[in-house]
Amino acid sequence: MTSFLKTAIKRENIGFTLVQSLYQFGFCCYNNFLVLYLQEHGFTNTECGLTITLQAVITLALQPVYGYITDTYLSCKKFLMLATALSIPAALLLPATVKTVPLAMLSVVVYSAFFNTNSAIIDAWELLLRDERPYIRFELTRGMASFFYAFFILGFGALMEHFGTRMMFFSYGLVASALIVGCLVIPGVPCCNGPRSGAASIGTLQALGLLARQKRYVLFLLSGLCFNIALRSTMTFLPNYVALFQQGSGMLALLLCTTALAEMPTLNLLGRINRKSRVEYSGLIVLSSMLCNLLILHHLSSAEGLILAMVFRGIAHIGFLGVSMEFICQNTPRQLNSTAITLGSACTIYLGSIIGSWLGGVLIDSMGLPALTLFAIIFLLLALLSYLPLLRQKNA
Repeated sequence: MTSFLKTAIKRENIGFTLVQSLYQFGFCCYNNFLVLYLQEHGFTNTECGLTITLQAVITLALQPVYGYITDTYLSCKKFLMLATALSIPAALLLPATVKTVPLAMLSVVVYSAFFNTNSAIIDAWELLLRDERPYIRFELTRGMASFFYAFFILGFGALMEHFGTRMMFFSYGLVASALIVGCLVIPGVPCCNGPRSGAASIGTLQALGLLARQKRYVLFLLSGLCFNIALRSTMTFLPNYVALFQQGSGMLALLLCTTALAEMPTLNLLGRINRKSRVEYSGLIVLSSMLCNLLILHHLSSAEGLILAMVFRGIAHIGFLGVSMEFICQNTPRQLNSTAITLGSACTIYLGSIIGSWLGGVLIDSMGLPALTLFAIIFLLLALLSYLPLLRQKNA
């Protein structure tokens, strides 16, 4: 048996593959088709953009808080199980309120408070446990999850074509329930900043101040914010790119599948680079891939071009997540890793989604889809400029 297989069949790697997969399946069921669902019920592009913005606002506000909670009071495992359980009834609020725009937006916010915040919690849990069990491989578990997700979304897209978007909510409930059960397979990690950790507990403001003084961390967050404005703005309105070729949910599912299939080899490649060289070099690959994605979208003339763009988008999306986890763990105190990771996700992914989704909707409604693509290119170039200084500095 090869060393790769020996590593892959470790209980923790199987468990995290299961949990990562089920989280992505749940995200797919609700979030990936949310804009399409809202548009079917009469929402304008601006209203869709505002809804996604509100999703990101609540995640931005709560994720650092949740990170501090999991560092100090409640383990990542317990928190994830509790939040996922609460997200199931919250998800059912949208079909009950979709005819009233403000209430529908509020229902999406409530759901997001319990589920959309959990990706960084899962990543932090895995990386913290990896310190105790070095055979845990983030790139393996997250990559396998992307592989399984690719086929899940094809099947789910077919169900959506046949039964319509009403399948979203029933499917989400089943997947979220399975996610709670999947968490039981993996050991928990005691809170690193809690009273039983053996180290002096760091208060909330003290923790934020300590992280704010980590110059490399702050610079990375600035670059990540600009990157995610570009990424999230175009991704939110992917249905609009699909509509250029008179396609619907089937084509959307194929594009998301293409993105997911690109993720597994990307994580394996970047994992090798991170182990043998510097994580900063992996970041350059991520930024370059996103630039390719946007240039293709800017000159888009066929559905095949859109599929190719999504390959580069998959590399950029998962690459940023992998680089972010490794970079933050290397450049922040371990005692605050969960806080640093969740704060980092909030300030890059979710703040980027707030800015990108809202402005994207306004740009499309006022100036058309090409203006959105140009907007994204400008912010990606800003991300590259703010990232370059990290290459000149040695790892801390």
